[in-house]
Amino acid sequence: MIENRKRFTSRILVAGCGRRLAVFSSLRRRAGIPAANRQARCGAVSFVQRFGDALNLNVHFHTLALDGIYVVEEGGQVAFRPVPPPSDTEVARLTERVQRRIGKLLERRGLGPQADHDESDPLVRNEPLLAELYSTSISGRVATGPRAGRRLAKVGDEVDVENLAVSAGLRCATISGFSVHANVCVPAHDRVRLERLARYETRDATLFRAEATHNSDIAPREIG
Repeated sequence: MIENRKRFTSRILVAGCGRRLAVFSSLRRRAGIPAANRQARCGAVSFVQRFGDALNLNVHFHTLALDGIYVVEEGGQVAFRPVPPPSDTEVARLTERVQRRIGKLLERRGLGPQADHDESDPLVRNEPLLAELYSTSISGRVATGPRAGRRLAKVGDEVDVENLAVSAGLRCATISGFSVHANVCVPAHDRVRLERLARYETRDATLFRAEATHNSDIAPREIG
């Protein structure tokens, strides 16, 4: 199990690096800076999230990225060059690029659509019940009991409605199961909103508890 987790973690980190590089490429393109300019610098920090708003398994990334690029001007001074928000077309282009890169990575590692799941994923072979629970959870369905196979019922308040990723809308795109939400921007010097966004992006499943509602559904509640 430990070795499986190491492999899983390494795959997630490689995928995250590919996603961040795609974001950097988008920033450079919108700033009009050629890829050959190695002195221009982007900045971002990414957080791996393992759960969704229903506390189900949903591995995804939250990324805080600068909305601009640091460049070296004539005379050696370093300046920040802001870029405009991405268009819907640019977000769709970025999503397609991420999907293509990660798809090729999975195929190179024998994890593509044509792979034998029993051979490519040791968890299916060694821990079939756990693998089945993961599979149903990440697809947003109930794994066991009388409601097995049904979609998860989402009830209660959202953690932070204005920052939740959505699959459609302004600066959002979904391609072959890969989605990108890029419609959150914090104004310069607004430390309160920046902290709020950072807290949301770094949230941990241990900060929530499950509570039963009046009709016996389960709703996640934030602690504190």
